[in-house]
Amino acid sequence: MAEKTAENTSVEATSKYHIDEAWFKKHGRSLEAMIEIRAADMDGADKSAKKRKKGAVTMADLSKLEGFVTAELPLLEAVFRLLLIHENKPMNGEEISQELQERGIGIRDARVVKPSLLARILDGDFHYGIKRVE
Repeated sequence: MAEKTAENTSVEATSKYHIDEAWFKKHGRSLEAMIEIRAADMDGADKSAKKRKKGAVTMADLSKLEGFVTAELPLLEAVFRLLLIHENKPMNGEEISQELQERGIGIRDARVVKPSLLARILDGDFHYGIKRVE
């Protein structure tokens, strides 16, 4: 039984996650709007958008914003923002866990950010469109 549990934990740690843009369309939501809302209060977001002359903030712009992912954020919001700053490159549970800890999540507070726990939380997401990569 312990062997099966270790195997499941390993699979959960190596499963990759991304923001499923098709999920947003299916649910009548806008990923672009979610990005712009999060960037609206951040210094530098407007400057990046004006340089492009489009007005829309992109995922690439978010990686340049200081403090976009902080320890004060709820866990799912932090993972969502983390995926955004990595331009939605699929990340596994180990990578997500490590980056959250680097930003103080699970270090400065009592939250647990183990890959196996993150997998259960991310698999239950119904707001951010975070899904396992098939």
